[in-house]
Amino acid sequence: MTLRGLGASPPSSLFYSMNLINWYDAGFCDYDSALFFQQRLHAGVACGDLHDSVLFQENQPVITLGRDAKQSSLLWSAQRIADAGIILRQVERGGDATYHGPGILVISPILRFLDYASNVHLYLRMLEETVIRQCAAYGLHGFRKNGKSGVWLDDGKLSAVGVAVSRSATMHGLSLNVNPEWTHFSAIVPCGLVGEGVTSLATHGVYKTVKHARDDFLAALSEVFGAKLLPGTPVTQEKE
Repeated sequence: MTLRGLGASPPSSLFYSMNLINWYDAGFCDYDSALFFQQRLHAGVACGDLHDSVLFQENQPVITLGRDAKQSSLLWSAQRIADAGIILRQVERGGDATYHGPGILVISPILRFLDYASNVHLYLRMLEETVIRQCAAYGLHGFRKNGKSGVWLDDGKLSAVGVAVSRSATMHGLSLNVNPEWTHFSAIVPCGLVGEGVTSLATHGVYKTVKHARDDFLAALSEVFGAKLLPGTPVTQEKE
């Protein structure tokens, strides 16, 4: 299996000064394929062969367990999860259990984060600010909660945030509930937050496709990170 379109020459210092970020969209895909794409992008960004990048995807049903995941965050048995057509994956990002599936935009910024923020905590706040500004463009009041990562609306958590850093470049990132089907959320305690609900844009009357939500996120990201966003060569998968 190889990934096309990732063999660009190293970016020049001119492009670095412009904070150029290329974005890619893996579309509706299985989690393992999307992770493969992300790992290839990360390798290119970390060694300087690629510009900073953002990977978008809409996953087939998957529960991911971050470094801080607790067994109590899984409310269904492994067999029930499998019978429901959900895959279960341990991942290297921070945070607890999250569910991704149809109607949820998954966003993986692969950035040399110190070009944008002085530390990883500030970088996380910048990701949250991007979602908060996107919400404001829809007339919604998104906000943070003290001591918790992510973005909330008044009836629950809209966006989960969790990142990993390797070789000074980030992986993973955040999800945005656009218009998901809620049944599978009952399999977990989202982000390990007992008593916290989850919500979506559609719940608040904002009916967007995942693609439109992606474009709106890109606009907010450009503003918060002071970056120019350009589409990269389409991410395609080829079997050897």
